[in-house]
Amino acid sequence: MRDHAPDDSSDPFTIPETETSTTGVFLAVGLMLGTAICLGSGWLILKWVGAAEVAPLVKGMHP
Repeated sequence: MRDHAPDDSSDPFTIPETETSTTGVFLAVGLMLGTAICLGSGWLILKWVGAAEVAPLVKGMHP
């Protein structure tokens, strides 16, 4: 006997709960890593180029 609901086979986009939770975890970790990389690289660019040169650009982008 199968534990799956009868409409599982008709809907190709149905994902078991375990896969959904792991996908969510991967998405969350990916978002955190992406944010950390963006912030880190932005900080390095500020440090490398010099905040005095970048500040006018940032002010121009964010009125």
